Amino acid sequence: MATTKKPTAADFDNWTDQDDDAVIAKIVSETKIQHVVRGGVYYGRFPDGTVVDLPLKLRLAQLSELQSLDGDDPVEQITLLLKGLGNDAAVEEIQKQSIPLIAVFANDFFDLLNRATLASVGELAG
Repeated sequence: MATTKKPTAADFDNWTDQDDDAVIAKIVSETKIQHVVRGGVYYGRFPDGTVVDLPLKLRLAQLSELQSLDGDDPVEQITLLLKGLGNDAAVEEIQKQSIPLIAVFANDFFDLLNRATLASVGELAG
């Protein structure tokens, strides 16, 4: 881990909203999750190269379990989903990642799952 010089009083006095924006932009640039889908399986790749897979075809019991969680914490949902699928190795890999990365991973997966579900419903209705 890189060592950082402790901030001085002047650093605090001179810190601006633009400095916050620059730091946030850097964090966002470092939290890009790439994914591919093969055979109904979502493969998400973290910036460090770790790949975690999740099925896009979930059973009703799995979805019900996710919906029973208090709140909409995507980190908790993705961890529960992986544990429910018996994918303890993936849980272990995800827990090594930072909270922002886990949240981005979870949001990416659930966004794709939602889009796939809506497309399927549209096909059934049409």
